[in-house]
Amino acid sequence: MKAAAPARWGRVTLRPLSELSRAEWRTLHGFFRDPELAAWSGAAPTRLPRWLFRWLLLAEEGTERWGFGILDQHGRLIGNAELYDVARGPLGEKAGPRWAS
Repeated sequence: MKAAAPARWGRVTLRPLSELSRAEWRTLHGFFRDPELAAWSGAAPTRLPRWLFRWLLLAEEGTERWGFGILDQHGRLIGNAELYDVARGPLGEKAGPRWAS
């Protein structure tokens, strides 16, 4: 399945994971490695290398989940959101440290 086009709401844009730049993947991986952010999500920080982290997230796209990078009004990646198990409706999100409060 083809990912949706980026969508803008107010000051943020959701960009499909498949469209993130190399630098944005580096930032996203950093969010998932951050112990404090992981604790807020009830998870342990990822220990996966970035290449495997990216491969796994993209492999799940359109099958189990839909992932998006959240960009601020300046185009900086500030977090991510995931739609998964859509039949039951949960939404997962992770915001970067600056935007956590």
